[in-house]
Formats: sequence, structure tokens, C-alpha cells
Amino acid sequence: MGGDYYNPISGTISVRSNIPAIAAHEIGHAADFSNIKFPSLYTTARLIPGVDIYQEHKASQIAGKKLKHGRE
Repeated sequence: MGGDYYNPISGTISVRSNIPAIAAHEIGHAADFSNIKFPSLYTTARLIPGVDIYQEHKASQIAGKKLKHGRE
């Protein structure tokens, strides 16, 4: 049925779990993509080995900052 994900083509987030960290991670993807001049190219770049790891790491960094800020 699908899990949690960010769709860069439609700019939507689908969250099916009830885990705040996962939702924050998907919001991190949205924030990351919002700063990209050519989002379709950035999406396609995931096919290059290592780029997907970079994008996942960046989304997690953004999520960590958002979660940490929310606790203060």
C-alpha cells in the first residue's frame, strides 16, 4: 500500500505511519527540494550511486533540526 514518502513531482508528502521522526524526515525532503533550482534534475540524479544517500542524509539533517527546535 506504500509507506511514507515525499513526491517531488507533485510537491506532496504522504505519511501513513504515526512516527513523528518519519514525518519530519519527509518534510526534510520537501525543504531540501524547495531550495533546488531544477527539482526534476535533482530527482533524476538519485539514479547516480551515492546521490540518494546524500539526499536522504540531508533530509534527516533537516528533520533533526526541526525536531530539536520543537522540543525547546
